[in-house]
Amino acid sequence: SVLNISITSFIIMMILPVLTTILVSYAGVMINLWFPKLEFENENLLIKQSMSSVIMLFAGLVVMLALGGLTFWLLFELPVMIIVIILSSFLTVVTGVFITLTYTIGKRIFNHL
Repeated sequence: SVLNISITSFIIMMILPVLTTILVSYAGVMINLWFPKLEFENENLLIKQSMSSVIMLFAGLVVMLALGGLTFWLLFELPVMIIVIILSSFLTVVTGVFITLTYTIGKRIFNHL
């Protein structure tokens, strides 16, 4: 292979972006439930200028900067695969929390809208 990495390493490294995408998606659902915008004149205003869009824009940026900063900091201490496993474990827990929040608290908020 061109990159000279094993299949196991490749799979482990692909888990990190998938978990990040799932985390940001579920966080976006929760933010949309906490800050709903049910009255709008145009769909573009709803999507591009709502409070939840602004919050998720900055939240996604903060998540990526935090992961990048943590990776950079740990890079001097640990091998890359250990860092990926640590970050994947952390993201798994945080994503699990957001999924649980969405299906418990989020469900209650949605039913009250």
